[in-house]
Amino acid sequence: MLPTFPPGSEPARKHSSISLGRHSLKLEGFSLIEVVVALGIVSFAVIAILGLIPTGLNTLKDSNGETVRAQIVRSIAGSALTANFSSLNTNASFDSDGQPIPSTDETTYPRYTVNATTNTPSFPGSANGAFTDSLTALKIEIVLKPASGASSNTNNYTLQIANSGK
Repeated sequence: MLPTFPPGSEPARKHSSISLGRHSLKLEGFSLIEVVVALGIVSFAVIAILGLIPTGLNTLKDSNGETVRAQIVRSIAGSALTANFSSLNTNASFDSDGQPIPSTDETTYPRYTVNATTNTPSFPGSANGAFTDSLTALKIEIVLKPASGASSNTNNYTLQIANSGK
């Protein structure tokens, strides 16, 4: 509920008025100090928000790279599950979207190169080579080749692939 004041006892307000003959115009507004303080608060908030933009862009770039690498690993894993168990070693190239580039395509720049090699899996508490006929470890090495002169970045992933009988 808003406070009510008896007539004639309203709080005092700063009024400026301009008299135009029979009409008068009341001017109300902010003082210069109020405007400067408000601009200072707004500019402080804007600078803080602008300072977060580079961090957000770096996070976006990193998450896009993680997504593409996960897509590449998923593609290699899908191929490994349907391939002959004895020929899982592969080399492949992928574009910046994580799509495979055929070896005959000379026009697309290979952003990622993948080397997949098999290793004998080892499990704690088991004898070496106990699972070599039915299980292999597929080591996937993804190398990011930047378009500019920056250094390359390598990520390694290991998958356990079961023998599908092929």
